[in-house]
Amino acid sequence: MERRLAAILAADVVGFTRMTEADEEGTLARLQEVRRDVVDPLIADYRGRVVKLMGDGALIEFGSVVDAVRCAAQIQRSVAAHGIAEAPARRLTFRMGINVGDVIVDGDDIYGDGVNLAARLEALADAGSVLVSERVFEQVERSAGVGFRDLGPKTFKNVAKPIKVYRVLQDGEVADDAPRPAADAPHRFGRFALAAVALAVVIALGAGALFSSPPESEAAFEPADPDRAAFPLPVQPSVVVVPFRSVADELEQKALADGLTDAVTGALARVPGILLIDREAPEGGDDDRSGINDAAETVGAFYVLKGSVQRSEDLLRVQAQLANASTGEVVWAEDYDQPFGDPLAVQDDVTREVVTELEVHLSEGEQARIRKHQTESLDAYVAFNKGLQALDSFSADGQVEAQGAFEQALELDPAFVSARALLGHSYVEQARNGWVADVDAARRTGETHVAEALERDPENVDALGARANVLMDRQEHDAAIATLRKAAEIAPNHVDNLTWLALFLAMTGGDPNEVEAIADRIMRISPNYPNELLSALAVTHYVAGDHRTAIDLAETRHHLTPEAEIPLVHLVFMYQKAGRHGQASEALERLLRIRPDYTIDVFSRRFEPWFEAAVFADIVEQALAAGVPDDRTPS
Repeated sequence: MERRLAAILAADVVGFTRMTEADEEGTLARLQEVRRDVVDPLIADYRGRVVKLMGDGALIEFGSVVDAVRCAAQIQRSVAAHGIAEAPARRLTFRMGINVGDVIVDGDDIYGDGVNLAARLEALADAGSVLVSERVFEQVERSAGVGFRDLGPKTFKNVAKPIKVYRVLQDGEVADDAPRPAADAPHRFGRFALAAVALAVVIALGAGALFSSPPESEAAFEPADPDRAAFPLPVQPSVVVVPFRSVADELEQKALADGLTDAVTGALARVPGILLIDREAPEGGDDDRSGINDAAETVGAFYVLKGSVQRSEDLLRVQAQLANASTGEVVWAEDYDQPFGDPLAVQDDVTREVVTELEVHLSEGEQARIRKHQTESLDAYVAFNKGLQALDSFSADGQVEAQGAFEQALELDPAFVSARALLGHSYVEQARNGWVADVDAARRTGETHVAEALERDPENVDALGARANVLMDRQEHDAAIATLRKAAEIAPNHVDNLTWLALFLAMTGGDPNEVEAIADRIMRISPNYPNELLSALAVTHYVAGDHRTAIDLAETRHHLTPEAEIPLVHLVFMYQKAGRHGQASEALERLLRIRPDYTIDVFSRRFEPWFEAAVFADIVEQALAAGVPDDRTPS
């Protein structure tokens, strides 16, 4: 019999028997729809083969273990999004297991220990999760574009030795070994920025700011049970706010607690990238850990924010804590002591702090703290964060949206340096990509904003990052990289600038080992690292001649941002270089659907200033061979 090495994905629907007993025809119709509209197209995209369907289950074979893991993660995200409008009892939720090993081929079917272990992993998986064997983890840890949680060794039926198992992290989850910034950890902002931060803290929290007693207890508690959740956990970071509790039975204090709850909830509703789940809930006691679980399970949320309000003579103490209900961990807790004067001012100050900490833990990482201290306007800060999210799209529409958001932030606070720096960067990005009618005017406007931001604060790390981009466009590679190294000294955990540094080193022939080291640091700092990091690693592997890994990384970037031009451009020349000419043509077709006017001239305007000359010449050769239109004027 034929044998071959394969990656095997086993999947089934959680609670399928119960659902069919309640509504057999409806459940089967929904399963067929999900397979047709979501699962089957993704399996095809990742070059998988459906070996067999078994009622609600499936066995799928992949030639690449990276493809298997990426496909499983994307299916879970897409199935959750597809069913979000369904009533909780009608939603289809999959669990999956992946193994890689030797299989026996019998016609269209496959058998063997590799298949059996995938099925055992699937049976062990929780609803909505993907479990992988240690062998899978070892092969994809650095190249699949997802994170993992080590679940330790597990014993399986008919398997002689325990096997280490890993769970693929869902969006918004943090790996076990990812360091969590302490609330009181010192930061290397530089002497001018440090003084500004200290002043901002004093202004924001008042003269009685830091604390005479410890925050609420941060002891761990029993995690919420996802199987008891009324809704499947969403794919994005999700928060439910439990009404803040008034410690004393006083109407004024209760009103302040209610007002603070409304203020925090209203502010979170405007923060992009965070799903705020509304919940009307009874108040719980300080030690009521079950209240956290109940809140999470009632609405299906990863995180629960709760707190209390207590007045003592002329001081007001507000306690707040953010709990990860899925792990049983209090990830952040803080006390705020303020003179009891203007209750609305108290609400604004505490809300700004809480929103910042949520962003630190759920999205932006430590750089959120750096940026928050630059403005006292909560509305300006929220507008700024909308701009950040739009900026990450790397599309023409996204840049226009980012520009508008940063302009709004500056209207609310003209002294907001990071908003001015990134407004300048959005103009430069639009000029670089030819997304505006007057490229030269947009570039001049952008460079003016960046220069003004640096004049206001020479050590603002967002302004330094924007300045490095300007220098790269001028082919001043050494100066650009030096600027980013300076920014990294000021703010060692600023993920965006570290990502730019990795990308610039990759494109200019820098040390591949340094690029990998920077990438490792970024992934440890931020599980939600920027997509551009995948581009940096892809280019690094391309230049080193490792075309398969380069393509895997570029494909992951494309799947994360399917409407972005740059990942498709990378795939065109990388496929061509690897001899995968059909896929190069397909990538070019997708690119031209997104941007019909894409030509070698457009490509050169975007990339030639950044790449080392020999690498750029090779890339142009591959792009031309793949069929990118050549509109250059003969010299």
